[in-house]
Parts: sequence; C-alpha cells; structure tokens
Amino acid sequence: MLSLKRQNIFLVLVAISIFLFDQLTKLYVINTQPFISHPNFTITPIENFGIIFGLLEDTHPFVRIVFFSLVFILIIMSYFIIDYLFLDNVKLFKLRLSLTLYFSAVAGNALERINSGSVTDFIQIQIFNFKTYFLNIADIFQLIGLMISIYYLFKFKDLVWNLTSKRKNFIINPKFQYQIARFLVLTTLAVGVLVGALAYCYLNIHMDQESSVYQSFFLTWIVLMAVIIVIVFILGLYLSHRIAGPLYGFEKYLERLDSSENEIPQFKIRKKDYFNQLETMARKVALIKKNSDKNG
Repeated sequence: MLSLKRQNIFLVLVAISIFLFDQLTKLYVINTQPFISHPNFTITPIENFGIIFGLLEDTHPFVRIVFFSLVFILIIMSYFIIDYLFLDNVKLFKLRLSLTLYFSAVAGNALERINSGSVTDFIQIQIFNFKTYFLNIADIFQLIGLMISIYYLFKFKDLVWNLTSKRKNFIINPKFQYQIARFLVLTTLAVGVLVGALAYCYLNIHMDQESSVYQSFFLTWIVLMAVIIVIVFILGLYLSHRIAGPLYGFEKYLERLDSSENEIPQFKIRKKDYFNQLETMARKVALIKKNSDKNG
C-alpha cells in the first residue's frame, strides 16, 4: 500500500491528467469540428455558457464569471477541507481517488468558464426523445467520481467518520468553540463583503444598468456566501473540538488520577487531536504521584 505522501503525489498527477485530457479533447474537437450523428448520440462542439447540462446559460456574463469564480474557490476549499479533516488515512485511498476525479473535473470546468466565460461541450445525448443533455469529458469524470465516492463513503463510513473513537459530545467547551467558529465566520464574511463590494463597483461602472443583472448578482453572492459560511462555521467547531477535546480529557485525567489510590489511569490523545505532548505530561504527572504515594 502506498504511503500517504505517495498517495498525495499520485492524486495530484491524476488531477492534472484529468484537466489536460479534458482540455486536449476540447481543443481537438474545436479544431477538427467532427460530426458523428446517431439518433440518441451526437458529437459536435457547442459553446455552453451555463453549468452541467446547460443550466444557467441565460445568466448575464458578468454574473456567470462571479458565480464560477466563487464556485471554483468553494470547490478547492471543500476538497482540501474534506481531504485534510476526514481522509488522512492510507486505507481511504480509493475514496480519495474518486473524490479527486470529481473535484478536479468540476474545478477544471469552473476554471475554463472563469477564463473564457463558457465551456466547450461536444457530447449530445438524447434521452427518449424528451431531453437533450450536453456533456464533455470533465462532466463524465464528475458523474463517475460522484457515484464512486458515494459508494465508498458508505463502505468506509467507520474510517471516514472515525466511529470507533468518537466522543459523546461534539461541543465540549461551548464558549471556546463558538468563539472560534464566530471568529472564522466573521473573517470570512468580511472578506466576502469586500469582494462583493468590489465586484458590485465593477458591475456598476462597466455594465448596463439592468435591474435583473443586479438581482442575479446579489442572489448568486448571497447563496454562495451562505454555503461558504456554513462550511466555515462547521470547520471552526471541528477544529476547536480537536483543541478543546485533549484539554478536557487531560482535566478529567487529573481528576481520576487524584482520586485513584492504587491503579494509575491511562491518558491517550486521539490521532487527529492536537496537543499530543499532553500524553508525555500525563505520564510525568502519574510518575510524580506514584513516587509521592510511596514516600507518603
């Protein structure tokens, strides 16, 4: 089994390969203009100004760029948060690989839309003469990665959620944990308001004064900021939990140690928690108490 470091290198290469393969197929289709027709399947290049399956294609170009820029940031942030917090385990390589397929494909399409305002689709699928869907290679990787990820999330649920070593209470020190979460949320909100204000100024100066454009812009900004704030709030609680947990455990350990007469209790820091040095301190305190009891 590959080490975690080698897995990370491999996943980076996979993400780069998916991006390059997707871009090369699009360039090939644009330059050669192939046309393969079938009653339910057609290959021919089209310019998609929306997202997957052609959604949001009628939105104002500036709003689309702002939307896709925020989505790109959200995608990258979500991937690294998920990978760092839950998947730093060599046994979860298959799940990490499937998530890499999904997020790298989504990020590739989002980056292309930021750069050119649209994305090239060239696979048209007709479903029962009812609906036509437009796809590219990145969309296919998104669907494959998503389905495989869902499967492995259920298969490796114990490792992902660390069910065997969960604490009974997630909020151990409410005042401290909510304070950290609020600080992160307020910082994120301040940055978001600043970026939104700059985008609004640009929109107000360079774009036509259309109320629908402003409505679309503010709706997009509000929805994405709400999603980001929720993620940051949960992240703040999670990170503060990994700080408050060891301190709370050490406090309870000292109470057990003080009340015990013969047996020395054990103190163990969970793998993903901070302050691993508390284990060494606990052993030193236990040794001091043991010597003190002998001398007493």
